[in-house]
Amino acid sequence: MKKQQLLLILFITFFSFTANAQSDSWRICINKKIVLNGNSNKPESSLIITTSCLKKTDKIEVDYIASSVDDKWKRSIFISNLSNDKIVTADLSTPTGSVSFQANKLESLMKQKEPAFIYTIAIPKDKSLAAAIRVRSVLLCKIVWR
Repeated sequence: MKKQQLLLILFITFFSFTANAQSDSWRICINKKIVLNGNSNKPESSLIITTSCLKKTDKIEVDYIASSVDDKWKRSIFISNLSNDKIVTADLSTPTGSVSFQANKLESLMKQKEPAFIYTIAIPKDKSLAAAIRVRSVLLCKIVWR
């Protein structure tokens, strides 16, 4: 009986901690209209955009909300192509923030119907620490053209 009570208490404790766990989240907007909400619990999201709907003058905005803010790290958001070549990069001034890109930066990808990938990366501001660690890019969104 005591084993069952102990297991029940451990089970409840475990789920109360995981339920309160925060995750990073992001929002992608085109001309201030939200087109995608994502978070780190849902690792890959695809966004289908009709090329006729996206104009060169449109603005693509990425809002990133970090679950834990550490001012010793800086965050960048970039868009790359299928070959992992960076098309455009923007740095956030704080770990949580927003960046925007002009849609004309993606024109060559739109014409070829090549997917675009929006990634984020966080690196330490301390250059010696940044040189010593391996940094991982996190995929926020894959843009597919129609």
